[in-house]
Amino acid sequence: MYASGEQWKNWMKDYRFGTLVFVPNGDLRQTVDALRNEYDPLSASTTISESGRESDEVQAINSDLNSRYRPWSDSFSAVAWIIPDEEFVFKVHRLFDLK
Repeated sequence: MYASGEQWKNWMKDYRFGTLVFVPNGDLRQTVDALRNEYDPLSASTTISESGRESDEVQAINSDLNSRYRPWSDSFSAVAWIIPDEEFVFKVHRLFDLK
């Protein structure tokens, strides 16, 4: 599941097990997208999408998060766990819906 990272630069190795990405909602998403396009066009070309159906375990985690962190649902629609491959290209491993 995890890349070996043998060919990566040292700073990249900190991301071997992935990172969390907070996916903004509504107007905040438009603002973030505009800033990414202006200041970080390389990352702006990367998209995060959900594929397949979430498991019962993931749905239970989502329910728990939603019940404890309701205010976040106004600003963020999802949290993505992204993991890099051998070429250090990040792909979504799990997407946690915050709605």
